[in-house]
Amino acid sequence: NVWKKSGYHEIITDVNDPVMRGALLILYPPIPPEGWVEPGLDQVVEKLNSLKALGFELTNNAIGDALILFERNLKDIGDTLIDAFANVLRMTKEDILSICLRELLDPERTFEREDSLEFVVNAIDTPEEKILSTFKEYGIENPIDVYLDNNGSLPQDYAFLKNSPIVYKYMLVKFGARSRITRFLMNEITTARIGEAKLRKFNPSLVLSSVTIAGLWNELEDIFNIYCMADVPLELQFLPLIKTCSSDTVIKYLFEGYLTRLFGFEVEFQLPATVQIPILD
Repeated sequence: NVWKKSGYHEIITDVNDPVMRGALLILYPPIPPEGWVEPGLDQVVEKLNSLKALGFELTNNAIGDALILFERNLKDIGDTLIDAFANVLRMTKEDILSICLRELLDPERTFEREDSLEFVVNAIDTPEEKILSTFKEYGIENPIDVYLDNNGSLPQDYAFLKNSPIVYKYMLVKFGARSRITRFLMNEITTARIGEAKLRKFNPSLVLSSVTIAGLWNELEDIFNIYCMADVPLELQFLPLIKTCSSDTVIKYLFEGYLTRLFGFEVEFQLPATVQIPILD
């Protein structure tokens, strides 16, 4: 290998996942040329195995990339990809789907459509249990426990959502407002919204100094409003944390809007007209 002869011994490691993505794009081009025929399972396996023979690896990250790369076509080619990955890695289909779920719920991964999540969730058994388990694997825990263990304070990173907004929207629509998953996520969302309000009060220049933070907080407020509008239950144990909230908007909605609707009272408070509960395509 000319690169290794030049002293670049990490060439395969450095380009591993891009090479895997490139190979899959050759098999499934975004704009198929005239006469293109969709490859079967054997062709996909052969292509991936040929790369393995050269020292490349089908990593978990590459599998996650593939799901998002082909998310618009998973209804047609998803099963072939999963079977091919299982064949190449000598794993069961269930094991591959578990990898897919972990990759899609990785807080470091961002995506904007629900197609890949829908494909994987529909393909696995007991999805709620596995999703909750995956969230916990990534350290997404009940924030009130952290709050109480830290003498009434939370780390600054609790003022931001852990996952992409599409994850929260998808879970609400897929499993419903009363599901264990959405209740679990409501804990995180409410804590983040309160944390945001505190940071805005005590460090008002923070949001002005960072376009990224401003964007993340806009997403957070949107998700918080959507979950409240859907009446996702909030655990009573969160009341001590809510008492520390410095945002009149959050308090007003929680007590005049959200909580009163749960108990059947008539209220006048309304969310912004732009807030809508999402619908899966």
